[in-house]
Amino acid sequence: MKKTIFGVIFILLPFFLQAQDVMTNQDIIAMKSSKISDDMVISKIISSECNFDLTVQGIISLKNMKVSDKVLKIMFTASPPTATIYNDDIISLSNAKVSRDIINRTIMATPHDFDVSPEGLIKLKTAKVNASIIKTMMVSPKQEKRK
Repeated sequence: MKKTIFGVIFILLPFFLQAQDVMTNQDIIAMKSSKISDDMVISKIISSECNFDLTVQGIISLKNMKVSDKVLKIMFTASPPTATIYNDDIISLSNAKVSRDIINRTIMATPHDFDVSPEGLIKLKTAKVNASIIKTMMVSPKQEKRK
């Protein structure tokens, strides 16, 4: 009897493993809405396959739903963004009150092509983008899209 049970488990195990869903922004928001702790959410991210939308709009949506910076940082590690960002994207993040830490992480983790010419810098300053964010943009004005 034990051999039969172990045999069935051995045969079905790959199907159960494949049945695991891919984590998305909606999963993070649902867990946040259910008041699941950040530590539990992070554990779930680390132990799952992830496909997060970490575009500018995705980040703003997550922040509007009160997803913590702590969780967002882990999301960047689990599912790095691939869409190229530009000066206007940084302005949008800044206007949405996304934290400096997350904006800087976005700059470092995302392919980008920033305009750090005098005109570009004036536009950023006029839009009230934090000086430390502008400095991060200047350090790495162009980062090619990952393949």
